[in-house]
Amino acid sequence: MKCFSRTLYLVAVLPFISLYPYRPYGTWIAEIVALFLAGLLLMKKGEERKLHIGPIPVMFLGLVFAVVLSKIINNPSYDSIGLISIYFLLVGAALSHHVYNISGCKEKIIPLIARGMFFGGLLQFVFCVAKISGFFTIYSQWVDGLPLWVPHINVNRTPNGFMFQRNQFADYLFMSGAATCYLYAQAEIKKITFIGTIIAIGLAISLSMSRTALLYIAMGFAVVALLHFKGDNTKKFSKAFLWFLACCIVFQVLSPYLNKIMVEYFPLLTEGSGLKRLGAGVNDTRWPEWQKAWHTFLANPWFGTGVGTYAAASYQLGAQFPYKGGEIVYQLFAHCHNIFLQLLAETGILGGISLLFGTIAVVYGIIKNKLDIHAAFVLIALSTMFIHSQLEYPLWYASFFILFTILASTVKLDLYSYTSTARPGVKYIFPVFILVASIYGLYSVVKLIDLNNRYESGAYSEALVKESVSLGGDLLVEDMADFYTLAMLSLDDRNLDYKLYLSSKILKFRPHAEMIFRHAIFISYKNRPDEGAAIVKNILDQYPQFIGSFRESFASVQDDPRLDKIKTVLQHKY
Repeated sequence: MKCFSRTLYLVAVLPFISLYPYRPYGTWIAEIVALFLAGLLLMKKGEERKLHIGPIPVMFLGLVFAVVLSKIINNPSYDSIGLISIYFLLVGAALSHHVYNISGCKEKIIPLIARGMFFGGLLQFVFCVAKISGFFTIYSQWVDGLPLWVPHINVNRTPNGFMFQRNQFADYLFMSGAATCYLYAQAEIKKITFIGTIIAIGLAISLSMSRTALLYIAMGFAVVALLHFKGDNTKKFSKAFLWFLACCIVFQVLSPYLNKIMVEYFPLLTEGSGLKRLGAGVNDTRWPEWQKAWHTFLANPWFGTGVGTYAAASYQLGAQFPYKGGEIVYQLFAHCHNIFLQLLAETGILGGISLLFGTIAVVYGIIKNKLDIHAAFVLIALSTMFIHSQLEYPLWYASFFILFTILASTVKLDLYSYTSTARPGVKYIFPVFILVASIYGLYSVVKLIDLNNRYESGAYSEALVKESVSLGGDLLVEDMADFYTLAMLSLDDRNLDYKLYLSSKILKFRPHAEMIFRHAIFISYKNRPDEGAAIVKNILDQYPQFIGSFRESFASVQDDPRLDKIKTVLQHKY
């Protein structure tokens, strides 16, 4: 049990530290760490032979069935995406069933998660201060040969990237604040520690400029109202949580003024606030994507378009629902920013029903059972991630997914019972597979990080391209390796069939702007200049900010007469 407890504590801390900053490296490593820890949790020996099935495993198995059907019907270009999704869901199903059948799981698990989140929240605040000060660089990038995990002094105080991914940061910090209130109500931390922590967390949330944090605060008041009428010995927790909410509100109101002052001293801060950004987040960015996802579902109601293919569908619908927000500087949206609509678009009605069933079952289970302090913390944490999932995609990351699965599995609502007849050693097969897969995944990610660093340095070579092609055979990083391969290949017509195959494959999955442009050039080489020019015009009509990068890329082949129609499009003012 001691090993299980320590692992559970790490589940609430370690994966989230790797989210600094908003670069892919931290996220890749966080996902592998989270899955490895899930494998360790599953290694715990079961305590009972009579087992119960709760709603969460049923939901995950329903989603597995939906993904498999969608894959068979649609046959998307990347099999790896569907296989990885199935793997995630099976890990979730196994972990939720395991946690659900731990005797007294709520009383054993929730305190450990809360302690982990409390400590994690303090670490996040320290990293926040380190990032905005500019004096210390932590988890930034491979600078001057230093590995990713080595902090170093930033002598010149030069900006080193985004301070944090604002919505994930605010999500985790809000749950950390609830964990602080939980521990204070349980007399595990002193009053002075409680006061200092909620002030620090409230300040950090406001500095993230997350609009979603405003919804978390509103949800918090709703939970307090529910506890007032139905809570079981939750008065101290409710009072502490109200103080935390008040602290958050004060800093949200003051954030526009605080930021004006702090921008002068901290180079990485951006002047603004969640309050200032409130309207634009839905009207300009998410609303068009929600409409696209809904129309994609209506066009493919039974089986969707296939897991991971929403980005391609979104791009095809772009002219009907134009994006009106700020610039997208690197790639087009890959997610519609709503978990229900995303599942409906990619897996059809079965995926949506499965998620709806799990959501209703968990809410019913929380209300039906005793709403004590443990259940109150679970309700707040799950509601935070659920709200976030309606505006972003946290559950697509293994770190949030594993934590959400564990918390949801503490809600008791028996659907079926059975007696296990499996041999003791059989239950370790899947956990061992998860551990081995995680170690292999870390190996693949390290190779991908190395490839990415050399790609970004511009040191292209034939050997590097061959290495990228070879890495494309790895299911875990297939799509990213293909992207690097196509980006490094020249724009001339050598190996044209392979280039066209690769660009077509990528565009059916996730149409990056540069990849769309390259595909248009390769199409034109195939004596289809009108089609190539139409592709370039279509993307520039939707995303005119890419005109500069397109012209720069086009310079090396602009004298080819087969590309004259694309040249005409690029000469137009956007």
